[in-house]
Amino acid sequence: MKSLLTSIAAAVILVSSPIMAYADSPVEFATKRHGELVAAANSGDTTVAAKLIDRSIDWADMMKASLGPNASMLTRSETDDFRDMVHTLLTRSMTKSMKELVGWQVVWHVSNDPIQQPQVKVSSIATKLDEQPVEVSYILVPRKGEWVIADMEIEGVSLAHSYQSQFNRVIKKEGVVGLLMK
Repeated sequence: MKSLLTSIAAAVILVSSPIMAYADSPVEFATKRHGELVAAANSGDTTVAAKLIDRSIDWADMMKASLGPNASMLTRSETDDFRDMVHTLLTRSMTKSMKELVGWQVVWHVSNDPIQQPQVKVSSIATKLDEQPVEVSYILVPRKGEWVIADMEIEGVSLAHSYQSQFNRVIKKEGVVGLLMK
């Protein structure tokens, strides 16, 4: 009887999980968005790519993760300015590198890596003839009925944490204002 109650409780938790609340599973989201970016890269349309990137990323989460403990030091105005800076930096970087997506085969799967709920880590190994395989992961969070990217990992290295160490060096030397002036 106890086993049956445990099974029922597990089923209720699974059914009420954020993953079930969205039309696309995290893997479907990653697969579709990657396909849309490759199509934009093939067409050379950086405007479409920038719009896809813009709606794919949770900019507030990315900004907070990029600043780490320093996020609480910012005024509201500085927070807005910093979010805009991260948005511009990341969109420009991803738009420039989107041509690299062409020709790579990518198969996404939900990672077994432990992660804080309600986040979901979706990972892939991207392969291309005559190239070393590359591990790419998205840390997804549910927002307004769809999945968005809170962080990305390339070969196990978090984009937000990479930015965080760079930003922290500037903040230590020049303060938050110095960072925003860059």
